[in-house]
Amino acid sequence: MMTKLNRDILYLIFQEINEDKNSLFSCLLVNKFWCKLIVPILWRDPLKYINSKRKDKLNIIYNIITLHLSEESRNFLKSKNINIIPMEQQKLSFNYVSFCKYIDIIAIITRTLSQRKLLREELLKLFISECSNIISLETSSVEYIRDPISFPFFRLQVSSYPIYDYPGANISLSNLCELSCRSDDHCSIFCGLAKICRSIEKISMIIKQDNNYLAELINVQNKIKYIKLFDASDIIYQYSSNLKDIFHVLEKQAHSILYLNLRRIDPFFPFSKFINLETLILYLFYDPEDLRAAVFSKLQILELESISLNIATNIIQNTNGNLWKVKIDVYSFETSREYIQAIYKCCPNIKYVSIYLNNQNLDDDVVNFLINCQHLEAIEIYNENFDGKKFFNLLNL
Repeated sequence: MMTKLNRDILYLIFQEINEDKNSLFSCLLVNKFWCKLIVPILWRDPLKYINSKRKDKLNIIYNIITLHLSEESRNFLKSKNINIIPMEQQKLSFNYVSFCKYIDIIAIITRTLSQRKLLREELLKLFISECSNIISLETSSVEYIRDPISFPFFRLQVSSYPIYDYPGANISLSNLCELSCRSDDHCSIFCGLAKICRSIEKISMIIKQDNNYLAELINVQNKIKYIKLFDASDIIYQYSSNLKDIFHVLEKQAHSILYLNLRRIDPFFPFSKFINLETLILYLFYDPEDLRAAVFSKLQILELESISLNIATNIIQNTNGNLWKVKIDVYSFETSREYIQAIYKCCPNIKYVSIYLNNQNLDDDVVNFLINCQHLEAIEIYNENFDGKKFFNLLNL
């Protein structure tokens, strides 16, 4: 009989409860052995387990992290009149920084401090040298505003800390898998990451203009699975795309992309190339022609806003029966009958669905919908002057 759980089993158990901070904190106090297993889990993303709006909690994290700075870094900061050392020098029980996977924590714990630039740079160097496996990066967290005095006639100039050139970057950034960025971020951050990163799978982008440096970073990734893109450009072009380079490389990656979330994208996005999508989320304001004929045979989740029911119906008809969630907020009820027919004919596994009812479609189609969709768990109803009593009578058939 096994008298104690071995390390691997305990680690798997703690991974299963990693969302439950109270349980983790309780396990932390059981004994030293358990403590050694749980501390790396808590410090993977320490802000996940505290209220980041509470300054006292952030100060604790800040003090622990700054205790990892080398004597050389401390002396350098002191020479710049930045005194960051806590009142009492404490001996650390762990190299906590080495467990961190999210470098964005630095911007958060220093956001209220004066003279942030030099301090952040030293902390970024610390993280790059000590963290062997950073998995997530928001480019805004490694940017700073250059001295506006140097650019009196221009808007504020933003630059990026050259984290890709810091000692250890080839190791710490090589497994980066999540990136949040803007197309107008400083080009150096995209160039630098493109030389190191090949495993980015999840990219969230705010696009203001085309950017061939960002496009190249996307292009060199092995297998992108998740794309979230918000087009923040001022102009929607009618005859050619404003984002040719970015669209081109996304098209090259299309076969591996499983999740696509687009908000206000220009009309030339190549929807039909993304044949392996499992989740499609769109917020558009127009009906893209390429979307009418696109086939998404593996699609499971469809969410549409500010798009016609006609397009929604086309998409549903071009799936292969795998849809289990259809959430739609449209501006017209005109083809609600065809839409309901598409749901009950093409979505045998539907669990959550938005439906559009009026007195004209409260007939056999609604009955067929209720009979054929046997796995329904929730219905979101939009109505246009319909007989609610008649609908609830249908539910009781």
